[in-house]
Amino acid sequence: LLLLLPLLAGVASASPAPARPNVLMIVADDCRPMFGAFGDKYVQAPNLNALAASGTVFHNAYTQLAVCSPSRNSFMSGRRPDSTRTWNFRADFRSNGLDTHGNPGATWNSLPEVFKNSGYVSVGMGKLYHPGHPADNDCLVPGTTPDVCPSVQEGVCMQNNPVLKTIATSSVEKCCAACISDPACAAWNVNRDQEQCHLRPSGQNTNPGKECSSGIVRQVDGCRSWITQFDTRSPTNITLDKHEVTKCIGDSCQFEYVNPDAQITDVCLDQPRDGKKWASLTCDLPDDNCTDKWLADSATDILQSLASQDKPFFLGVGFHKPHPFWAIPSRYHHMYDDMPLPDHQTAPQGMPDVAYYSCDSINSRSEVGGINCDDPQLNPGGCQYILPNRTLSKPIMTKIRSSYSGALTWMDSQVGRVLDKLKDLGLENNTIVLFFADHGWALGESSLYCKMANYELETRVPLIVRVPWLESAVGVDSRALVELVDIMPTLIDLANITAAAANDSLEGYSFAPLLRNPSAAWKNASFSQYPRCMNSTMRNEPPYLATRDPCTGVPSNEFTHMGYTMRTAQWRYTEWPRWVCYDVNACENSTDWSDLAGVELYNHEGDTGSTFGDFETVNLADKPEYAAVVKQLSAQLRAGWKPEQRRLAQLHPAARVGQPLK
Repeated sequence: LLLLLPLLAGVASASPAPARPNVLMIVADDCRPMFGAFGDKYVQAPNLNALAASGTVFHNAYTQLAVCSPSRNSFMSGRRPDSTRTWNFRADFRSNGLDTHGNPGATWNSLPEVFKNSGYVSVGMGKLYHPGHPADNDCLVPGTTPDVCPSVQEGVCMQNNPVLKTIATSSVEKCCAACISDPACAAWNVNRDQEQCHLRPSGQNTNPGKECSSGIVRQVDGCRSWITQFDTRSPTNITLDKHEVTKCIGDSCQFEYVNPDAQITDVCLDQPRDGKKWASLTCDLPDDNCTDKWLADSATDILQSLASQDKPFFLGVGFHKPHPFWAIPSRYHHMYDDMPLPDHQTAPQGMPDVAYYSCDSINSRSEVGGINCDDPQLNPGGCQYILPNRTLSKPIMTKIRSSYSGALTWMDSQVGRVLDKLKDLGLENNTIVLFFADHGWALGESSLYCKMANYELETRVPLIVRVPWLESAVGVDSRALVELVDIMPTLIDLANITAAAANDSLEGYSFAPLLRNPSAAWKNASFSQYPRCMNSTMRNEPPYLATRDPCTGVPSNEFTHMGYTMRTAQWRYTEWPRWVCYDVNACENSTDWSDLAGVELYNHEGDTGSTFGDFETVNLADKPEYAAVVKQLSAQLRAGWKPEQRRLAQLHPAARVGQPLK
């Protein structure tokens, strides 16, 4: 009996598993895994490190596409970019998506929507979706008619939608009847109620020159992803960036999703100097003027209200930092001025031109190559630009790295306030907590900055998961390969939501088996991609590379290549096939694998993830001794993610969420 007491005490100390746990999902923007929990020795993040100590740290977690909107459309829908058909900022999964089962994105259940439909109070704030993708954070204002035809490119016009075009008619009555009778149109008219059918008034097409059918129908009943009202015994009127998040009368509160964007475009970054225009990398802001402070204030307030109501909650909080540019409190700007510079500051040997991105946002700042960079009094260092084989000056590189790192520490302080509130309210033991970022970020390693590429620097993200009642998931460092597209099925699994309630054919896989058994067999590969617009050859003067244009603002039929990259335990393997698409509404299956602009192979043997840029310095793809490796990895890459999904379904059938793969 005495020998059993320690074991019994351990069991007693564990939190019992709630039938319907709460979920707190915290998302950072442009945040690479550069703090103590991931082996970094310099950047301070005490709150995230504490979260990591009480949960599982996934050291090999990867985004599906390393820029904001496509990544967020992917993990918020549980689909990959070729299904969301969101490869840049020109579309979103609601208007453009078409998954491997032929389901249009308008019919998909989003991650928060699954929880909402399962009886959760589903609320969020900040940058979870990318602003405008989907429209209004997937929460159209109740009682308003949405813009049903923002552009043909976004696939909203029915006659251009390959799935819904058959029900577009010239009569609103006929169209409503079609919606009532045709399940494929159900999500365009959720209640199948003729009163929900609306026509866009004549002459209000926001894309002149593109004709829309007069029989357009679109859902008008408001929020898909979020609740709009909840009851609480602690009603609190919450304001975020001068917008009402909650407005309460008695115990009933109306909720509206708010995503403040002032921190990204804050005017302090563009203050004139000596009467001349200036666009700075950094500026000092008081705490109370910072968006992430506002978000933490609102998140702690809404947690207070959520703690005093009778339903489980899903709360998403999307912080803006360390996204550039770095308008943060002054005390964070120079915390890391002594941080060492990267060991490898030039592009990988043998890198194909198509793989490189010269970060136009950094180049555009006045300290680098932006306005008045050539003014010797304002900018003694003169104009400089990011090039594959030319590094930025040490003072500028130090400023960028130090300010980014300071912004990460600032963001951590605000995350800590939210986590502290969760604990103070007694919610810690029955709440799943996730922290992750939409993609990584490069800080001068391999002469790369920003995102928008297929390297480890851009695709690898921090991911921490805490499930208090799973002792097997406490203080664990996992080296398993996981992907952001796995987050949706994982949360559905952990929250005990049935596959029928999810009603989705998801393209990720629940990694809950790894939380229950960290040594479980798992994926052999993760998959990411990025488009390119190579419309000129490499140059050594502005604009240097065609890939200085990151393809973020063009229709998908203007892409020239789509880079597909795969990470295994040892290798990163990438191919850049030509993208052939003539119809922007039908750009699926557009890769021509017979026409490659580049192939890349990098050896990650011995990579612990604690350093950045040390393992992708030499492209091995053309070396004869690696021909067999290239052949095997090429076949695996082109087969894609589905074989891995089928393998996991055999290994862990209880974790599958959604319909079987075709």
